[in-house]
Amino acid sequence: MRMPTLLSAIIIVSSISQSLLAQVVEVVKKGKSTPHERVTNFEYLEPNTIPKHAFFVATLKATESGKDATIPNLFFALKYKTYQLQGNSFKVIAFAKEKTSNKLELTIDVYYSNDSLLLVNRNNHIKNAVFIFGDDKGDDETYSFSINEIEHEIKSGFYYKYVIPKGSSAEIGQGKVLTSNMNVSWKENSRSQFLSLSKFGLAPTEESHEYLSRFFNMDTLNIIGQDLGYLLASLLKRQE
Repeated sequence: MRMPTLLSAIIIVSSISQSLLAQVVEVVKKGKSTPHERVTNFEYLEPNTIPKHAFFVATLKATESGKDATIPNLFFALKYKTYQLQGNSFKVIAFAKEKTSNKLELTIDVYYSNDSLLLVNRNNHIKNAVFIFGDDKGDDETYSFSINEIEHEIKSGFYYKYVIPKGSSAEIGQGKVLTSNMNVSWKENSRSQFLSLSKFGLAPTEESHEYLSRFFNMDTLNIIGQDLGYLLASLLKRQE
């Protein structure tokens, strides 16, 4: 039986809220109340995007400690808070990691940016690239994948970046027996893609779209959000 729409929405919101309780979000500095009542995006502002015409909303700091602390956890907690404040974009101010307790701390400036500034910012994003992530732990874990049947490996805490040559395509693969594949083709001004080799980077209530992964212990490719992807690429190390 299908659950009523309203009840489904309540359960989803409650689930997201509960998953963010482990993160502490502090409003370090508050701007004037934004006149915008509703926002639907949360965009990473490139370092070379100057938000001088943007509406400053707040400086936020998110903190989490323990073995389950991750950058995506901080990101989703900050995103949830930003929506409450009617912001739609952010710049990274600082990131710190204390290895002993695995304490993570991420500070951002939140803005409400108009459509013109967001368009400028999107043009500042790299085009036709594929970013591939394993996790952000920085431990001994390694992740294997292939690009056009050439094997690659990334270490925990690193990411791999592949720029698709003009007029070409890339087949990204993971897994030995039951392979998860994805094809990405070059297109003029095409947005970059961000892939996770696990469930790292998925939203708190999001599950893998790979049906077989529910029944087999297999690797899966998952698409993660553009703005989390750009954030991760700015904070993690690039695997050469």
